[in-house]
Amino acid sequence: MPYIRVSAGKPATAEQELALKAGLARAVELIPGKKEAVLMVEIAAGQTMFYRGERGDFAFIDARFSGEIPFEQQKIFTEAAIKTTSEVLGLDKNSVNLTFLCFDAWGTKGTLLGR
Repeated sequence: MPYIRVSAGKPATAEQELALKAGLARAVELIPGKKEAVLMVEIAAGQTMFYRGERGDFAFIDARFSGEIPFEQQKIFTEAAIKTTSEVLGLDKNSVNLTFLCFDAWGTKGTLLGR
């Protein structure tokens, strides 16, 4: 199950939130075996954010995945997610950062699943 949280200093309309969710879903599906059907997205727009000591319109993407994902697939996802976020929210891609985490175990459906 992928989980993606986007924190942004810039407010987003409902339409932008839907476009961002759709673009992130397309980015997730670039990773073999990952599907929108199990994707959870959280969007926190209009947050107070500081970057390089300055308050402004920045974004931070926290992407979490179950299982092992090769670096090259992580890179493809990262580039697509940053592109989508910067385009939808009208941000320079240099003001969007992302972390990519993979977990061996994931709690879902009332239990803990592992490899």
